Amino acid sequence: MELLKQGQTVNSERYVLTLRALEPRLRRVRRDKDSVLQHENTRPHTSRQTRDALRQLELTTLSHPEYSPQLAPSDYFLFPQLKKYLRGHHYDNDEKVFADGAVYSRLNSLLTVCAN
Repeated sequence: MELLKQGQTVNSERYVLTLRALEPRLRRVRRDKDSVLQHENTRPHTSRQTRDALRQLELTTLSHPEYSPQLAPSDYFLFPQLKKYLRGHHYDNDEKVFADGAVYSRLNSLLTVCAN
């Protein structure tokens, strides 16, 4: 897992790099199961560059309908679990969060559960 530095944003180019890194893992972990990526209607997810990469990688997507509440599955599982884990922890800045190996480890374990 790679985190963006503070002030960086996800653009189409960055998102395509993430998809290219994710694709081999999906093939290895999911094997015979079809994987479907749920996309929001944000520019990095809907750009021509992203659509071309998805076609090339043969990845299937499920888009949010137009004008729907922008709730992703992570809103129901990942964030509440992470919020529960972080309750009582206080960090002054991002570096202190990254320095806490337990937080990073917990986030990775939650992401693994989400991926399966």
